[in-house]
Amino acid sequence: MANINRLTQDAARYLGDRPKGRDIFLENAVRRIADLHTQDRLDAKAIARRLRDAYGSDSPFRRIDFIQFVIDRI
Repeated sequence: MANINRLTQDAARYLGDRPKGRDIFLENAVRRIADLHTQDRLDAKAIARRLRDAYGSDSPFRRIDFIQFVIDRI
C-alpha cells in the first residue's frame, strides 16, 4: 500500500484542497477506503455503500470518483 500520508495528501489535492498538515478526517476516510478495498476486495460502489454509516450522502468521501482515485493509488 502506498504511504498513507502521501495518499492523504494526494486525496486532498483531488478534492481541491491544499494539504496543510494532518487532516485526521480525510486520513481516516482514506484508511477506511484502503482497508475495505484491500481486505474485503470491494469495488468503489460497494465501498460507497459501506461508508454511509460514517458519512452523509453529500460527503465527498462517498463519491465514487474519489473512492476510485484512492483505490487506483493503493
